[in-house]
Amino acid sequence: MTRRRDCMAVVLVLVASSCGNNSHAVREGAVVASPGRLASEALTIATPLVSAWDASATIRLIHGERIGLDGRSLSDGQWKIAAWSEQKGRQYWVIVKPDGGHEELERPAPDPASRDIITNVALGPIGVARAWPETWIDSVVAIANARSHQTGELHQVIGASFNEKESVVLPGQAAWSIIFDQGDGHFIGADGRYLGQH
Repeated sequence: MTRRRDCMAVVLVLVASSCGNNSHAVREGAVVASPGRLASEALTIATPLVSAWDASATIRLIHGERIGLDGRSLSDGQWKIAAWSEQKGRQYWVIVKPDGGHEELERPAPDPASRDIITNVALGPIGVARAWPETWIDSVVAIANARSHQTGELHQVIGASFNEKESVVLPGQAAWSIIFDQGDGHFIGADGRYLGQH
């Protein structure tokens, strides 16, 4: 059980997202009140830092570690936002802590011969990340959708990444990968569609 079980509350999570005429709603459930940030909030913090590093750089992915079932980082969790500069040929990472504090790291490009270990897709400058899509769902929606397809008692998300892994259902398109503290991983499309397990 989590250390915050005494803070658990039943909340109604009814979030709709759309792409064209597609929409969905996710079921209600018990979630932990997490102290940290949503993926979108972490992105808001990281975006001006990326622009200051290189105005031409493009944000490519978000990766969350130890995320609550409400889509926010836990007290010891974090969101990592990665950008790529074609001009510099380097990666730039912003690590956002639950309180909004951040660290910045610059890294070289990976080996161009690298391939995804699951799908064997050739990796780009940062994982399989494509250009950032015009519209995307936030972590709270993606996690709630994945929860509706996962049985058993869940306590946290050990890994939540957007635009980092390749879905065989929608190859070449951005998707969330959600991995809980038990069970299989789940792919959720940028438009909120459930794409299956991995």
